[in-house]
Amino acid sequence: MTNIAFGAKSAPLPRAFYLLTAARLAATFGMFLNMMVVNIFVLDITGSAAWVAALMGIRVISGMLFSPYIGALADRIDRKRMMVLSDLILSAFIFLTIFVPVGVVKYYFLFAMLLIGVLSSVVDIALNAAVPAILDSKNTIKANSILMGGKNIIVALAAMLSIFVKELFANYDMVFIINALAYGAAGLIILSLKIKTEEAKTLTEAKEPTKKKRGFFLAFKEDYGDVFALPDFKVIAIMIFILTLDGLASGSHNIGWPVFSMAANPDNPFKIYGAIMAFWALGNIIGIFWLTKSALARKLRPENLYLACTAIMSLGMILTVQTNIFLITIFAACLAGFGDGAYQTFFNTYLQTAPDNLRGKLFGLSSTCLRTGFGASFFIMPILLTMMSVPTLLIVSHGPVIVISLLFLILHKR
Repeated sequence: MTNIAFGAKSAPLPRAFYLLTAARLAATFGMFLNMMVVNIFVLDITGSAAWVAALMGIRVISGMLFSPYIGALADRIDRKRMMVLSDLILSAFIFLTIFVPVGVVKYYFLFAMLLIGVLSSVVDIALNAAVPAILDSKNTIKANSILMGGKNIIVALAAMLSIFVKELFANYDMVFIINALAYGAAGLIILSLKIKTEEAKTLTEAKEPTKKKRGFFLAFKEDYGDVFALPDFKVIAIMIFILTLDGLASGSHNIGWPVFSMAANPDNPFKIYGAIMAFWALGNIIGIFWLTKSALARKLRPENLYLACTAIMSLGMILTVQTNIFLITIFAACLAGFGDGAYQTFFNTYLQTAPDNLRGKLFGLSSTCLRTGFGASFFIMPILLTMMSVPTLLIVSHGPVIVISLLFLILHKR
């Protein structure tokens, strides 16, 4: 795998990439607005943080279970088709939400989150694996910065809009309609693009014989054998290990932020929750800009850059709920977003330097590990929340991420 050219001057990105980015941003806007509204809506009708956790957990676990298969598929079939079909199916299914009676809607959400988890994983893995092919392996750091930066601008807009959701919409149905239209628009835009989403196969790959039907573990071992044999897989393994710990900790703030916001402002929790998400997204943008322009980022070893940014992210997460002083909360959210944006953009770009026939598997493997942590978190955190306050919960969950990241940094200096 090659080094990443931080800050290097490069040719403009193709128009098709910007249209693809616009499609993903449309879907992201609808998805995040929906996620925030569903969290508060379900908390409002059930009064149970466990229900919020269950919905998030099912979404994460479904993606976790299917990611290895999705990663292998993304290296074998048309990645563009995978993205288009996923977006259009999600559009239709989310639109049906408006016809579900309120009395059973929380059960419908359980199935909806399962579908969203699987198909969102399809889109994420296929897109990340396709970026180098779309760009002929040029400007990937710039492309990922635009994708991540744009995504977080959209998240900030969705978060700010959610602050006024009660004033803007007579009911929640309009939010679901917006989400469905956003996914539909994304799928149609990608369908219209003439883009190459995989690189030309080598003669050896083109003549690879069809494999016989295999069991799960044998198939996994054979499909991912080349991934484990990569020269820098130890570096990747460190990153994925920390990513899993981050996923395990993430349920604390995904559950804790709505609960914290509801306690701070029972009449309109969106004002606190939306502000936290908006400043988290702003921090993401700052972190991505720093990553692409910083001389320090160029000097650090890949794993050390990743570890430092992850530790900063977890520190910010802890600080978001330690006080009701609004300025401290939004500063902490911004700090958390800084670390999050920098490490995620770097991680995606680093994996994209792998050969094309391994990228889908790499993103499938990392998605599986991340979602394993997420999934476990959404079962563990509600139990812990019955034993401790939200501020303590975030210290208990994100504190180990900081400590282990710093230990790895210290050990790598020796």
